[in-house]
Amino acid sequence: MALMVLKFGGTSVADSQRIRHICSLIARLADGALRDALSILDTCAGVTGQIDEDVVRRMAGVTDRSYLFRMSDALAARDAASALAELAALRQQSVDVKRLTEELIAHYRSLMLAALPGVELVDLGENGREIPHTPYAIGRAEDELRRAAGADWLLVLLGTNDLLQDGAVTAAEAAGRMRRFLLRTAALPELSRTRTLLIAPPPLVPGAWVPPGRLTEESSRLAPAYARLASDLGASFLDCGALPLAFDGVHFTAEAHAALAEKLRLFLGL
Repeated sequence: MALMVLKFGGTSVADSQRIRHICSLIARLADGALRDALSILDTCAGVTGQIDEDVVRRMAGVTDRSYLFRMSDALAARDAASALAELAALRQQSVDVKRLTEELIAHYRSLMLAALPGVELVDLGENGREIPHTPYAIGRAEDELRRAAGADWLLVLLGTNDLLQDGAVTAAEAAGRMRRFLLRTAALPELSRTRTLLIAPPPLVPGAWVPPGRLTEESSRLAPAYARLASDLGASFLDCGALPLAFDGVHFTAEAHAALAEKLRLFLGL
């Protein structure tokens, strides 16, 4: 799910932006594992002293990003033959399918937010991210947010993975984690003027990852729990509502990304 900040009308130094993008890419490819990130960086340094995104992708087995647009265009057109042909071509290039899937999910999220005009986005989303609730996870999130000092909005769309990855977590417990996390972010001096938008994720639906029963029921309870929490903390609240989800019952479809982008546009008055 997503954790991100928005800046309106802001600009960044090109070199700082480039370095941040490279570091973010390495972190995503390494799934947050320091040893794997260092291994990717060491491999890149072994072939060139000028490391850029193309080098990182090539050394990690992920080529230029144009394939993401070709695949998303084919899916949007419901052209299964073209999408499968693109996948086959990537497999011939030894592209890792797991990484491809993760990048495609991130690509759809970026497309959704690119539809918001006049906004600079700092995307801190990670696949599989839970609400930060351990000392390490909270500290890491705070470090990320400090680098987004002066943001206008902090958008928090988390909670589904807490229900998925720990079968014992309830919506009430997820809301408790969220309360503790938002109280910590509110105490950051770098975000003293930043407004918080707590977004309730769409309820899960039965699918490959979601059997009928507890998960669907608990996920439907997140929105009212988050609405109460936002009211208590003086934060803004947005409910995704029911959205079309993928075959697994968890991830957004292209239509879901577009629907959420429109909700955000209307909420932010863009």
